[in-house]
Amino acid sequence: AAKLEQRALQTRQLVVDEIQAEHDATEKSSEADEQMPDDDDDPDDLEEYAAWKLRELQRLKRDRDARNKVEMEKAELERRRGLTEEERAKED
Repeated sequence: AAKLEQRALQTRQLVVDEIQAEHDATEKSSEADEQMPDDDDDPDDLEEYAAWKLRELQRLKRDRDARNKVEMEKAELERRRGLTEEERAKED
């Protein structure tokens, strides 16, 4: 009976030691996490990127519209050059 009690005490002590070791490991990892640099994306960076993207798309649209306008003016000029004097006078 004494052996059983001693064995039970040893088992309990092993469990207590194991729980304490896990607790210590958790505390150490928490301390290590606190020392790690913040690598999360900054919300401001995401907002800045969205604003840049919008500006860039607007710039591309402006450039495309300007090119289309130049092309339309060239096409109109060529069309008018193909008309006779009477047809041009009629249009004006």
